[in-house]
Amino acid sequence: MTDAWLSQLQAFFDTRVRELASCDDEFAINAYKAPGHSPYWTGQIQQRLLDDIVAKLALSPDHLVLDVGCGTGMMLRHIAPHVSHIIGIDFSEQMIEIAKRHAPANATLQRENAVSLPFKDETFDRVLCYFVILNFLDDDFTWSVLTELVRVTRNGGLVLVGNVPDFDKQEEQAELVRKLQKNITRPRQRCSFLRTISRLEDLWRYRIRRSVPPSESNRFYTEDFFRRFAQQSSCDIEILPMNVEGFVYAPFRFDVRLQPLHR
Repeated sequence: MTDAWLSQLQAFFDTRVRELASCDDEFAINAYKAPGHSPYWTGQIQQRLLDDIVAKLALSPDHLVLDVGCGTGMMLRHIAPHVSHIIGIDFSEQMIEIAKRHAPANATLQRENAVSLPFKDETFDRVLCYFVILNFLDDDFTWSVLTELVRVTRNGGLVLVGNVPDFDKQEEQAELVRKLQKNITRPRQRCSFLRTISRLEDLWRYRIRRSVPPSESNRFYTEDFFRRFAQQSSCDIEILPMNVEGFVYAPFRFDVRLQPLHR
């Protein structure tokens, strides 16, 4: 099931980025939101989100950083001026190709799978995995990816896993989604790329994650899941709120900051 799920998910993102390649809305391209939801994602909110990520990473000019699931490189480009070098990886070849077009001089982009990172132990000072694990299949897969993130992080470095849907707040998020959907005015004749996206979203919601209702298509996590991982992986852990004013999902999400203490 894992291989089939990964193939379907990869096809979702590859097709989405091809259809939206000429769009300047990176939140839509990266599937952080549906096309046409711009009232809920202003440039100001985007900037607050990026600034919050940089602050939580506690970056230094000599840091080597890994961005896992970098998509088209939006976060990578914001982090790059603060560090020595940043490597962005994503399993979508189409996403990586777009990211390469706009990559800063101190960035490297490559197609890789997060569950098997091609880097030596304790390579990076900082590792980021943001807007990613909400798409994962199950807790076992998430645990495998977290293990890889910690493995490649240096002793005392930081791993930031972000935008994690809170299991205890999934009903509140579902209610919010229903309200947002009611407020979106859709034209009778949608252009071809919106029709394509709609079909792909149906595939994602009903075939890949058919056990989850459409309004709750994210994977939700308990804080205890990450605390158990930290304990078994010799990490210090902080559960952090998303300090992003105006981000409609912030009350229902949290960030996780892990500090590996390799023995």
